[in-house]
Amino acid sequence: MPNLLLIMSWNSSLTSWYKLNIFEREIRIYIELLQSKKIKCLYIISYSKYDLVFNHKLINKYISENRIKIIAPDKYSNDNIIFKLLWSIFSIKKINLAQDKIDISITHQIDGIIPLILGNLRLRSSIIVRSGYIPSLHRLAYKSRYSFSVIIFKFIELIAISLANKILVTSEIDKYYLINRFRSKSNKIKIVKNFVDTDIFRRNLGIIQRDDRILYVGRISKEKNLLNLLKAIKKSSYGLDIIGSGPKYKEIKEYAYKNKIDLNILGNFNNMELPNKYSEYKYFILPSYSEGSPKVLLEAMSIGLVCICSPLNGIKEIIENNKNGILTNGTDANDLYESISNIKKSSYISLSNAARNYILDNHSLTKILCEYHKIINEV
Repeated sequence: MPNLLLIMSWNSSLTSWYKLNIFEREIRIYIELLQSKKIKCLYIISYSKYDLVFNHKLINKYISENRIKIIAPDKYSNDNIIFKLLWSIFSIKKINLAQDKIDISITHQIDGIIPLILGNLRLRSSIIVRSGYIPSLHRLAYKSRYSFSVIIFKFIELIAISLANKILVTSEIDKYYLINRFRSKSNKIKIVKNFVDTDIFRRNLGIIQRDDRILYVGRISKEKNLLNLLKAIKKSSYGLDIIGSGPKYKEIKEYAYKNKIDLNILGNFNNMELPNKYSEYKYFILPSYSEGSPKVLLEAMSIGLVCICSPLNGIKEIIENNKNGILTNGTDANDLYESISNIKKSSYISLSNAARNYILDNHSLTKILCEYHKIINEV
């Protein structure tokens, strides 16, 4: 069995996952690989000194023996880029000094490649670059192609693609972008869809559904297009409930208050609590300017909510308009309002059942875990 090294993104850590209530969801696939004995040991490189406590939490909850090792700063951690660069080098050297043999390295997102570059682990392991979304493509939806962040991420993506033995993306559009932008070989890129635990994310039939409110789950940030959503809600007969947090929280809250829009921001919920929250609603909306293969959409569909979504390429690989969900004509307030106001004209039962069946057929944990088993055997 191989030893697997998981490298966290620069802007995340086990602690940040825990605070955002997504820890159970994000760590799940790696724990499943351990429990099914497809990997021998799991090493995790992260950037928060508080992550070291997860050694005991993970071992006590999931693994009976010491098969998880977290490599995180002992004393210091901050968001300073110099600190992260230095820790990227030291974390790899720490593994080398311990003479631990890493067979496969996998990035949780594409920027996890940086420690492998700086620490020169390429000579010691096969590299899987996993990317839930392509950062440069994501930013092009609301930034100039010449913006600093787009240029930097294109550079990181180029290096990642050149070093990787296998690249995992979640959608056809991401695969197409990498092939055409970076001339990557198509057989090097594999589509592995995001998973949903369909046994957990299923409707709680004991909860009464609300049909007078629409649910949004996700970050409260610019690319999520929430201001246009509020304008659409104001013209409709529905209220809006938001589960999540983010940098635009204050702006969204103040806009709703000034314009007398029926908005409730409920904050964050533990991923294990979300199925019951989803079950309170009939309708879910995702009005974003940019998305990859959004996990919240998959969770909502697994519960059987009727989902209204922007007509983005990644989403159109999931939603078939008026078959298993509803696609808006665009992302402005009028487009969103049109779909919201017509939602009750669609067959709720038909859309709800089709959404659930689509997830069972394409995104179940069992199906995606089998894909990871194959990939680990290949590299």
